[in-house]
Amino acid sequence: MEKFTADEKAAIAMESFTAINIAGLCRRHGVSVSNFYKWRDKFIESGKQGFYGSGVNNGYEKENEN
Repeated sequence: MEKFTADEKAAIAMESFTAINIAGLCRRHGVSVSNFYKWRDKFIESGKQGFYGSGVNNGYEKENEN
């Protein structure tokens, strides 16, 4: 079981955009720096939906086919 929910990961990733010290941010939330950077990169790449897995169909696939 994951220690952090998708919403928590997204919140930490967003908080990092204004944080001065990433190591301090990670310590405060109890997450390793390496995991944080994986989360942040995933968040930047695909937003919060990236934490829910690939089974989510948001309708954009059909929209882009037209």
